[in-house]
Amino acid sequence: MEKTRKISVKNDIVFKEIFAKKGNETFLQDFLSGLLKRKIEKIEIIKDASLTKNVVSGKLG
Repeated sequence: MEKTRKISVKNDIVFKEIFAKKGNETFLQDFLSGLLKRKIEKIEIIKDASLTKNVVSGKLG
């Protein structure tokens, strides 16, 4: 029997992949509607989020 591994949405990379990519606006809209307890009519992701290095030797983000 194969074990499945669960990955938490609290992980920055996982959160970004789910909520900050173009094409996933519905997920972000539903998340924000639930969080803010109000209906979000329209949402647009203008630019995909990406974690960048501040310095060459630094870690991501």
